[in-house]
Amino acid sequence: MIPRDYSADYPKAGIVDSGISESSYLKEWEIGTETFIEPTDKNPRHGTFVCGRLLSDNDKFGKITYLNIEIIPANKPLTIDVFHKNMKALLRKHHKTIKIYNISLGTNLLVTDQFSIPAYILDTLQKEYDVLFIISAGNSQSQQTTDARITSPPAESVHSVTVGSVSHLETNLHRLHSPPSLFTRHGPGAASFIN
Repeated sequence: MIPRDYSADYPKAGIVDSGISESSYLKEWEIGTETFIEPTDKNPRHGTFVCGRLLSDNDKFGKITYLNIEIIPANKPLTIDVFHKNMKALLRKHHKTIKIYNISLGTNLLVTDQFSIPAYILDTLQKEYDVLFIISAGNSQSQQTTDARITSPPAESVHSVTVGSVSHLETNLHRLHSPPSLFTRHGPGAASFIN
């Protein structure tokens, strides 16, 4: 772990997920928490994992501060209306100081030639508040077929950066750090957009 210098001005990011573990050593880099879910509806495993990837610097962690945004319930469905309302409230408060947000939302539905309402909402929020969303391309069981296309919603968001993954291990199928990894989905997006 890289020690945090509390007098320094580090880059900031928002982690939109289901929470980050209170016992994680990554909490040293947290600048605050915004909670939109009940305490019983938190599952910090995924959010802590995402935070670890954000703060990873080879075998050390740090150099980026983050806002812990607990918005994705672990046990209930998240409706697009509730997500939109909560994100607007969050961005009204933080958009001037935090410009980049990792949003861990996704489905197992494949993108089509139509843009989804959630993708449209993400694009509208980014334009309105002058922020950037980083979203997942989704996970796939098979890279060899057309079912490896990105998921919808919201990976087809035009203004977001949609991220897949590269191979983190050397295998007989992939070289180390070669794209794409066996489990990632990949483009194109809706209407053949490159996301």
